[in-house]
Amino acid sequence: MAVQISGVLKDGAGKPIQNCTIQLKAKRNSTTVVVNTVASENPDEAGRYSMDVEYGQYSVALLVEGFPPSHAGTITVYEDSKPGTLNDFLGAATEDDVCPEALYRFEKMVEEAARNAEAASQSAAAAKKSETAAASSRNAAKTSETNAGNSAKAAASSKTAAQNAATAAERSETNARASEEASADSEEASRRNAESAAENAGVATTKAREAAADATKAGQKKDEALSAATRAEKAADRAEAAAEVTAEPCANIVPPLPDVWIPFNDSLDMITGFSPSYKKIVIGDDEITMPGDKIVKFKRASTATYINKSGQLKLAEVDEPRFERDGLLIEGQRTNYLRNSNKPDSWTVHSALN
Repeated sequence: MAVQISGVLKDGAGKPIQNCTIQLKAKRNSTTVVVNTVASENPDEAGRYSMDVEYGQYSVALLVEGFPPSHAGTITVYEDSKPGTLNDFLGAATEDDVCPEALYRFEKMVEEAARNAEAASQSAAAAKKSETAAASSRNAAKTSETNAGNSAKAAASSKTAAQNAATAAERSETNARASEEASADSEEASRRNAESAAENAGVATTKAREAAADATKAGQKKDEALSAATRAEKAADRAEAAAEVTAEPCANIVPPLPDVWIPFNDSLDMITGFSPSYKKIVIGDDEITMPGDKIVKFKRASTATYINKSGQLKLAEVDEPRFERDGLLIEGQRTNYLRNSNKPDSWTVHSALN
């Protein structure tokens, strides 16, 4: 909200100033005013003026026609400022008037804070030294305690070493007696081993004679096997010659056709066979004569599935034969009661195969 500044502009003799313009130039930004903007007021003939001034700081100048501008001073309008004359605001203390004293006090406070910080730093350093000394004392006490413990351990180790030495001496004495007894046993064992070695040498000599005899027999068996192989080879040659002589007359003989041979054409008629009568059928551009009483008739009232020679599941239509992987499927007369047997995609639904 603006503050009203009003009054009568007078000179030093108390007379109203006429033809004068009061100019307010903003010195800084505020919530409602932008710096360097200018507002003006023209008093009436009696020098009376009235302005609603926004919060902020302004430079006041008086402009009289025919004379250069005259700087009257600086005013500051606060949110809590009371309405008054221009003289009241020009005579009030500004921030620039108060700042030096406040700055002096602030510098004093900074110096006092610095002295207090220095004293605190010295106290902290002294406390740190005391703490370091206490830690050194504790370390020295700990070292003494450790040395005492090490001495006790060394004494215990010496005692243990003495006991171990005594035990080792007793063990050496025992080992010496055992070695003496073992020496006697070794002498007896050596004697027995010598006797056993002599006996084994005799046995080895006997085995060597037997092995020589077996080798002689093996040589004889080898000669007999070579003779038998030679005889078998000669017999094979004779058999091969006889087979050639026998096979030559039969080389051009064609085996007869079977009684029933069923290669089919598109109309399911047999292409060849034996029969008293014959008929002619046309396959493509060829005309073939075939037996008349050996026509295969094929009937099936429903579709059926089968696996072809490529291993694929196929569906045969009504009256279409099923040529499976192993040949033509010969079907007996039967009735299919399985409702979805021709729908492989429904085989996983068990309730449909009942």
